Amino acid sequence: MKLEMRPSLSLRAEQRQNLKLEQAAKIEMVQRLNLEIKNVRGEIHESPEDMVGDVMRKVIGGAPEPINQAAEQLFGSGDQQHILLNDVTRLVQPTDSNLSAFAIDYLYKTQRDNNNCFTITDAENKNPPERTEISFDYFNRAMRKDKMFDDEYSILEQQVKAVGATSDVTATLAAMREMRNAKFVAQQLSEAGSNIAGLMRYLLNENVDGEPLLSNFLTDAYLLGKLDFLASERLLKRFSRHFADKPPKEIRDVREYDLTFLNSTGEFVLISMGIISPSIFTLQKAQVDDLSVNEICEEAKADRIDLRGILAKNGFSTRGTIFWNRYHTPDMKPTAITDEKIREFITRTVRKDADALLEAAGYRNFVSNLSDEYANFTTADRKDREAVKDFFFQNCADLFHNPDFLHKIAELIKTKWRNELVIFYQ
Repeated sequence: MKLEMRPSLSLRAEQRQNLKLEQAAKIEMVQRLNLEIKNVRGEIHESPEDMVGDVMRKVIGGAPEPINQAAEQLFGSGDQQHILLNDVTRLVQPTDSNLSAFAIDYLYKTQRDNNNCFTITDAENKNPPERTEISFDYFNRAMRKDKMFDDEYSILEQQVKAVGATSDVTATLAAMREMRNAKFVAQQLSEAGSNIAGLMRYLLNENVDGEPLLSNFLTDAYLLGKLDFLASERLLKRFSRHFADKPPKEIRDVREYDLTFLNSTGEFVLISMGIISPSIFTLQKAQVDDLSVNEICEEAKADRIDLRGILAKNGFSTRGTIFWNRYHTPDMKPTAITDEKIREFITRTVRKDADALLEAAGYRNFVSNLSDEYANFTTADRKDREAVKDFFFQNCADLFHNPDFLHKIAELIKTKWRNELVIFYQ
């Protein structure tokens, strides 16, 4: 990796000020990462849409008869297979309710004709087949045997009886007819729905070459669908500040920076997956009272820990308002368990693949080259803290744009980090 000297380093303060990036420009610069995601997905592996056919052929081919015949009939064609990808959110969490919902959705999409109509035939063939439209809401509720669905029909029936011929009840009668048709179709497809749910559970658990191939494939598709590379300004400021506060020229061993990079990589992945906010943290506060402190100290005392003495020794107050930061998880309830899972991902999961990440990013060379570039700073340049911060910020932003580094992250998500990440969406 080659680092270019920024023009601002050799210019006077007035000129540097004119060239300095504004806040909005910095944000726009780091957003370039969003453009890399299409290249990463295309170069690391085929898209899920291109792969699903091969995956299903292996899964169906490995199933015993007659399961393989049923699976071929239900999921052998391209359109049927794409239903799996469209409903991947349910299938990566294959609870009974999710598999039932998948089966209902599958039947609704596959049992209608090109005009989105169901065909209802008279059991005794006394009347010609009737083609009828049924909304997904009615179909879904009828398939689930929703009691409120029956109650709603009874209410409409009572309304029609109450008003009689004095009012126009055409719309109400049409709704009642559609609800009756929905219940009839649901009765005909009820057994099929149960069979589809059971078959899907089998296929998700089926091992092909020693792994649950379909389950892993759908989890990969789900996670990579969430992936939207974003090195937020907050992350880059935190990361580049380590260099600005302790420039590389003062470091004899570039490995001193490794943990800083790996921690930032963990945050980068979690931000890109939408698990934590680009702002990373959110400020929390709580009120401390004597009663709570006494209770905690007594519990610690039972374990032979002099918590009160430790608090006094370190000058901590045992009353008033305390503040702390926790990871900002926009779509998840803030809990100690969530925080711990985030810390485990950053400090354990990512660090297990330290060598692969450092190599893909060319990080050691990056730090070494950064040291060489910083050595060219004049004394006046080094005293300009804003220019120094800007220099490190921009170079760190370039580091997180490294395509090899982004490819490696996508590969690790697919091959090693799958279970550690999918838990955040369950």
